[in-house]
Amino acid sequence: MTDTLAALRDAVDEADAALVRALAARWRAIQAIGAHKRARGIEGYDPSRERALRERWSALADEAKLDRALCDAVFDVVIARCRDEVSARPSSEND
Repeated sequence: MTDTLAALRDAVDEADAALVRALAARWRAIQAIGAHKRARGIEGYDPSRERALRERWSALADEAKLDRALCDAVFDVVIARCRDEVSARPSSEND
């Protein structure tokens, strides 16, 4: 393996680690939002917030010159899972 390839792979590894850390931070915030909403009887799903987030992600993708289809696919997966978490009943109600 060339030094250049090793350096490029190191850059990928660093980006992957940053991505996982960012997802973990986002997930912790989503869990707190879900608990906050459940405690106050607030509906979990907020379509206007989701639309605003999609627009923000699209703008960030454009700014970063990231393929919009890639960004949209990641957004869809992340938002679907987060929507499930925010809308979930507390575990004591699931038993």
